[in-house]
Amino acid sequence: MRNFLYIFLSLFFIAIQSVRAQPYNYRCKYHSIVIGGAGSYANGDIKSTLSTIRPGLSFGFNKRIYPRLSYEFDFLWFRLLGDDFLASDKKLESADYLRNLHFRNDIKELSFTLRYDLLPNTDHYRKRPIYNAYVLLGGGVFYHNPKAKNDRDHWVSLRKLQTEGKSYSNIQFSVPAGFGFRYKLAIQWDLELEFTYRYTSTDYLDDVSRNYINPDQLKSDQSRQMSNRSASLFGSYNGAKRDIDFINNTLEEQFFYSGSGYSYSTSKAPGSKRGSKIGPDSYVLVSLRLIYIIPGKIYCPKFR
Repeated sequence: MRNFLYIFLSLFFIAIQSVRAQPYNYRCKYHSIVIGGAGSYANGDIKSTLSTIRPGLSFGFNKRIYPRLSYEFDFLWFRLLGDDFLASDKKLESADYLRNLHFRNDIKELSFTLRYDLLPNTDHYRKRPIYNAYVLLGGGVFYHNPKAKNDRDHWVSLRKLQTEGKSYSNIQFSVPAGFGFRYKLAIQWDLELEFTYRYTSTDYLDDVSRNYINPDQLKSDQSRQMSNRSASLFGSYNGAKRDIDFINNTLEEQFFYSGSGYSYSTSKAPGSKRGSKIGPDSYVLVSLRLIYIIPGKIYCPKFR
């Protein structure tokens, strides 16, 4: 995905240069209000599937500044979810299934994006193309707080427990990159379907990154219990019974109990790998957005 970002950045800035070469009256601009719903998919260390997609909302303000270019400020609120129990093939994904961790994380994000349209709008907004496509790139800052269920089925904050002995901030940064399709519904209304991949500055969206540490270094009994759940008889999120016969006989794993709420399986002992992904976490948003163009006097450029 890093190579994809480099390619996307190069193409985007080439497009921006072509915009700057167009003759344009700087007074030709209009403003829009954006409201949308989204589905979110986490791309971190803990297992995610289509069943872990969760809803979100977005509100934004868009300003058209060139025939093909606009910028937008957005506030987004959505949830990320992951659950190792959902490993679809326990043989191929046995490390995830055995780890048996889960998380949810409610994200509140402020973002700024530049948006480049495939087809230009060189006239009054009423004469804009009926169909259009666009790409976008920007930056954002967000608040997050990963949580998980404890053995009493209560959601607890994982950041405070420091399950890997590491502290991290609730405030992080994102780089949204994506594309979308736009349809003109009416004179002042558009409908957009948008896909964005959001790179982040943290590897702790799911509170999993590095290795299991010595339980004596953890802060409390609850920290020890939430740090390693590989020896649990049940799925840590949904409480469903795990396939212990598969774990003991096929994977040849044994369970160990060391007291103070800490237990582990053979391959998940202290010092072994806890995270399964290299690099920071990320997430995908698929959004359906309704655009309202604010009416007003508009000055349009004259092209030769």
